[in-house]
Amino acid sequence: MSEKHFHVCSARQCTEVARWAVIWSNPKIHAAREKTWLACERHRDFLTEFVSLRSFPHRVVPISEVEAATAPAPKPVDPRSLTEEERASLNDGHQL
Repeated sequence: MSEKHFHVCSARQCTEVARWAVIWSNPKIHAAREKTWLACERHRDFLTEFVSLRSFPHRVVPISEVEAATAPAPKPVDPRSLTEEERASLNDGHQL
């Protein structure tokens, strides 16, 4: 059986499932390099505002658009942030 992994929000101390990717760059430091922050619903606007206020180029896309290229976070996900479908997809006994 393969384990189901979920991406976790990048906001400090958040353990909710990430639903969005905030992709941004700081052209003064590394114009061609993009960074990706993962965001839950609650932190999407906060993380987007952080890069917007600094005038960093950015875009926000659903996590499904970057999921294959982004490794799951090592921190555990809060099971309360999972949808019913996601809970059902977990293996029996799998620890979040």
